[in-house]
Amino acid sequence: MGASKVAASRVVAALSAAAVVGGCHFGARLSTPEGRCWPEHCQRAGDCCPTLAELDGTVAPRELSSACVLLDNGRVLCHGYNDDGAAGIGRSGIGWRMPWLAVRGLVDAVDLATEWGTRCAIQANGEVVCWGSSDDGQVGWGRWAHGASPVRAPIVAPASKVELAEGSGCALKGTGEVVCWGLGRRGAYDRADCPPDRWGRRRCWGARGQAVMVTDAVDLAGNSDGYCAARQDGRVVCWADDRKLHVEHRIDDRPWVYPPAEFPEALAVVALERHGDRTWALDEDGRASLWGLLDTDGPCHVVPPVAARRPLSIASDAPIVQVAADCGLGADGRVRCWDRRGGLQVVDGLPLVAEILPGEGPDHERCAVDLDGDTWCWRSDAPPGRWRGLPDPFRANGRALAERRCPMRCPAFAAMGWSWADGDDG
Repeated sequence: MGASKVAASRVVAALSAAAVVGGCHFGARLSTPEGRCWPEHCQRAGDCCPTLAELDGTVAPRELSSACVLLDNGRVLCHGYNDDGAAGIGRSGIGWRMPWLAVRGLVDAVDLATEWGTRCAIQANGEVVCWGSSDDGQVGWGRWAHGASPVRAPIVAPASKVELAEGSGCALKGTGEVVCWGLGRRGAYDRADCPPDRWGRRRCWGARGQAVMVTDAVDLAGNSDGYCAARQDGRVVCWADDRKLHVEHRIDDRPWVYPPAEFPEALAVVALERHGDRTWALDEDGRASLWGLLDTDGPCHVVPPVAARRPLSIASDAPIVQVAADCGLGADGRVRCWDRRGGLQVVDGLPLVAEILPGEGPDHERCAVDLDGDTWCWRSDAPPGRWRGLPDPFRANGRALAERRCPMRCPAFAAMGWSWADGDDG
């Protein structure tokens, strides 16, 4: 598509954005588990089409993940897998590969968490909503069924942070309470509360989640192994499949959940952040530490099970004021990212930064906001550059994915110049 044609298409898409939000017009090819084409399933998706500004980088990101992106305007765009409703468009079991679509009815998100096929977000009023896979009750809406649209999680608002681990969710409330739900098995433990045994372990928290794990937390972080909370006194407690946080302890294919156990050597902690299978902690003196799994030639625990409560201190040449995305923001405004061979290394070519955005994007990019409010992104194999928007979700295979994707006819797709969107899908 020529430059002038792209520019004209962008104008048309921008003018029609308001109409697009009201309802989407989709193509005819649609992959379903039965292999049949049912375009009417997508046609009922409602306000799922993204605007051009949301795709081309005009609207900046606020939080990143490989599957979803939280934007500055409060909308969440997701792509890819949708068998269990992870796209959030109101229909599940359709579209093996989905393009970027806005989660239905979610317009004021301020925080986002993703884990496998489940997603949760906090709205501006502090309510937590979740959608997607719920085999273990992690969507938290009182029954063991997947959620194709956002539904309220079982906590009393307001919440300030939400995290997901495998089969469960936890949220930090403004009161300092951390409330968790899930970790059951569909059809086996459909109860609001699962009583602990004599060791304090639980078979589950229940689909409606009544388990208050901590009452005085100031921050919360979760990863696939479990959760950690920083308490008001600066100490850290963690809970998971096993109190060591990285050793699974399952009986009859159901997880045990140990009560929160303290990390004695994590002191004066003021902030926590997750990144993949690692948890980062920042103390009041600007020192960063981490625990979890290292990226090596194969999975490797940072510490052996016998020393699991000893966070690994990460050296830096400047005090750290924020940790996110395996990086630390120094008091001097420079970003330092973790290299397992050399500690925190300065990211060259990046201007002075005000904030690092949580998470990694769909192309494994990490992003930060500079002092002028501009968003910059970089990868391990690419230098920093200004945010250019979301990538073409089908760029790797183009039309070869035609029979295994759901090519909605959102005007912004063609305006982006994406080859699969410039023809007749019907």
